[in-house]
Amino acid sequence: MRESLDITTRLKILGLILAVVIATVALAYAIREQNLRIIAERETQRLPETSIVVMPTEPEPAEPTPSVTDLADPTGSIHVMNMVPGQLFLNGSVVEGMAVAFESQFSWKLADADGRTIVSGYTMAKQPDAGIPGPFSFLVFFDKVPATASGTLILYEASAKDGTPIHVLRIPVAFLQETMTVNVYFGNTVKNPNAMDCSLVYPVERVVPKGGDPVHVLLAGPTAAERRDGYYTSIPDGVVLQGYGDLWGNMTYDFNQELQQNVGGSCRVGAIRSQIEHTALQGDVTGATEVGVPLGISIDGRSEDILQP
Repeated sequence: MRESLDITTRLKILGLILAVVIATVALAYAIREQNLRIIAERETQRLPETSIVVMPTEPEPAEPTPSVTDLADPTGSIHVMNMVPGQLFLNGSVVEGMAVAFESQFSWKLADADGRTIVSGYTMAKQPDAGIPGPFSFLVFFDKVPATASGTLILYEASAKDGTPIHVLRIPVAFLQETMTVNVYFGNTVKNPNAMDCSLVYPVERVVPKGGDPVHVLLAGPTAAERRDGYYTSIPDGVVLQGYGDLWGNMTYDFNQELQQNVGGSCRVGAIRSQIEHTALQGDVTGATEVGVPLGISIDGRSEDILQP
């Protein structure tokens, strides 16, 4: 009887052991299947290398992309609409925007990275009434290559109280430190004595920062050395190039009123037109005429009844 019980006990123990082994194998199989399933899901769904599922959260707001709508002084008095910070600022660049200022006038300055002024000036906003913003547009020409590769365009209003800058807008810019050679055209008393032909003009070279227009360079007139060699200009002092570009298929140059100030006689008018046309077309006036490239001249946007003999 004792021996029978011992056998029975042994069989039970063996059965328990076998059950544990079977359960262990089943559990291992289940774990393996789960791992295989997770691996498959990672391959198909590109799940992260963790079994923890992270609930999606609201994305962090992206930094705003610099745009022309961001370029305003802290008070919103001066607003530039056609630039982005850090852009390449070429010789002859145009600056456009909206502004409100005392008597509609504000100043601007282009400085290099060391704070040295490259060129400065002022402009007027076309305000419909006092206190109401109006559009503005001005050209920035500089005659020398900036000493640094970067700088700042500064727009500001001078305080009516003491002249200190207020409503200051600073726009970082980059410069192209390259030059180009252009020809400007003047009359010459040696080559054309007594101005027998008023339209005759002669080229002299200028090396200027790349990007500008030679007509702006023309307005500076001949140098002292060139004057000693007989060169002269028929264009009055104080003439400013206010804008240029392709307008309805015509290359048009717009000047201020000084272009026709105290100008009389067909010879003087012809000489002025000839200087501008030859300089704008770099001497190829005949070629431009033959291929039908018109050149327009205007004063304050008006092309009729200007430069009358």
